[in-house]
Amino acid sequence: MLSWREFSQAFQVAGGGQRRPAGRTSRPAAKKSLAREAREEREARKEAGNKESGKRDAPPDAAQPKGPPPELDNEGPEITEAKKSIITFFARCVEFLMKSSSQFLKGGKLSTFNQFGCDLFLAGAAEAYAERKAMTDRNKEIMAAVIRAAGRGNDRAAQFADKHENYLLEPRYLDMFRAGREAMSIYLKDEDLRTKAASGELSQEDEASLGNDSEGDIGMFLENALDHWNAQGSDKKKQQGGTVAVMFTAIIGAFSEATGDEATAKLLHAHNRIVRESLRMHGGTEIKQTNDGIMASFPVASEAVQAAVEIQKSAKAHSGVNQDLPLHLKIGINAGEPIAENNDLFGTPVQMAARVMAYAGQDQIAVSKLVFDLCTGKGLKFKDLGAAEFKGFAEKVPVFEAQWRDESEMLTE
Repeated sequence: MLSWREFSQAFQVAGGGQRRPAGRTSRPAAKKSLAREAREEREARKEAGNKESGKRDAPPDAAQPKGPPPELDNEGPEITEAKKSIITFFARCVEFLMKSSSQFLKGGKLSTFNQFGCDLFLAGAAEAYAERKAMTDRNKEIMAAVIRAAGRGNDRAAQFADKHENYLLEPRYLDMFRAGREAMSIYLKDEDLRTKAASGELSQEDEASLGNDSEGDIGMFLENALDHWNAQGSDKKKQQGGTVAVMFTAIIGAFSEATGDEATAKLLHAHNRIVRESLRMHGGTEIKQTNDGIMASFPVASEAVQAAVEIQKSAKAHSGVNQDLPLHLKIGINAGEPIAENNDLFGTPVQMAARVMAYAGQDQIAVSKLVFDLCTGKGLKFKDLGAAEFKGFAEKVPVFEAQWRDESEMLTE
């Protein structure tokens, strides 16, 4: 389990201590640093004590706290318990980032930009906790306590909790918030199952769910969310003008009742990881997440098709080792000159890409005639699927399947 000092170093919580730079540090210098930290801590505590109740200075070792900061006097036991649960959950997420050598922890710390993303992630987790524990009327209290415990200060935490709904009007912020909700919901469900197991009340169905333990993967929710958060943050400089290829992906059967919420969350995160890796490899830009997939754009149509091929191959590989929860996708690609505005794409080329994706079958990659033509001479293989009638388009539209497996009736271009 991640210690509070390790967590505070990553999240830059006040009083958490600082990681020493690489290289040897002389003992006198180290002592001086510790002495300075202790002195500053004593002075801060003394000032706070003078304002409140004249408490004595803290001991010298107070610069290295043994546990989370104490609660404020107005925090009741329910809020304290909520904060403890959510911070424990989040510490496990940060621990996963540390173990995975995440790109988001530079020198063992999160950047200011990623700290704000984590605040949104925590806010989503707080809302999920409040709903699960029937405490929705105290959602903002829980949110403020959690943000405060993460080192954000009383005023900032209160302002964030009070105005967080305004942040959610921004799609990128909403995605981060939703990721925290999903992760916390699964975490709390697992906690409930373990409580039942400890008391011997576990049903056969619950035991099967507990067997598919997701606790070790909880950190993937934060890592994937930060991946998307940073990709969106840099996409403004990537917006393409002129002709681009627009891709839509969709998970087959992700939101059926038979699949269930937890399995759906696992499928979504496996899908996001696979798609984003392929986008990085082929110069794609993630535009946004849809309900069951991702919308992306590429400056080169053939790169979009190659990315789609890699996505389907990776999904097949994933299904091979997760036969109880296979990942089946359909992908559609069109090309054109969409309207680019506010980190999104609009217009007929986007509508066509969505229609082509909807036309595709399970494990298929469907492309428009223009994409087929733009891939001439690129060594890609296609099968003619004939002409399809699409809503909103007067004439039938020729559709081709990009081949990624050995099948008959292929056209090599």
